[in-house]
Amino acid sequence: MNEHPSVEPATEPTPAPSVDALTHRAEGPASAGESSYDTSTAERIEREFAEVEAALGRLDESRYGICELRGEPIDDELLAADPVRRHAVPAHT
Repeated sequence: MNEHPSVEPATEPTPAPSVDALTHRAEGPASAGESSYDTSTAERIEREFAEVEAALGRLDESRYGICELRGEPIDDELLAADPVRRHAVPAHT
C-alpha cells in the first residue's frame, strides 16, 4: 500500500498572450465590467502612435528635429529622451 500522498503532475506554464489578444485588449473594453483603465490605456496608445506618425511625417519633410515654435534645431539630447518632441523648450503654462 502506498502511504505517500498523491502528487499532481506538473502543469505546463501559461503561455504569454498573443499579439492579437493584446491588440484586441488595446482597442477598448469588451464589456461594461472592464475598467476605465483599459480605455485610458488604449487612448494613450493611440495618442502615442499619432505622435510617432507625425514625427515620421516631419522626417519625410526634412523638418524632424526643428522646433515648431522657433524654427531652431532641437538639442540631440532632448530628441534622444523624447524622439517625438516638437519644441526646443518646454511649454510654459
